[in-house]
Amino acid sequence: MKFKVLYDTQISTNLYKKGDEMEFVQGTDELFIKRLIDINCIEPIAEQDKPKLTDKRGTKKPKEQPKDDQDLGIDLDEIEE
Repeated sequence: MKFKVLYDTQISTNLYKKGDEMEFVQGTDELFIKRLIDINCIEPIAEQDKPKLTDKRGTKKPKEQPKDDQDLGIDLDEIEE
């Protein structure tokens, strides 16, 4: 699990700047990590899937383009100038 550093600090032997991302080695004491979270030194970064492309309404369908002017549903001959 990755964590975001909330202020400039030294954790173990490493120096971190505010906003850095870090990951603890396997076997790190879980209570140590919990204390760092409790004092607002670090916060977990949610692992999310890549966002799917959506339009402004939030639907996932891509816009379909009409193939020719007959697919528009408009009779162009009836349009007055």
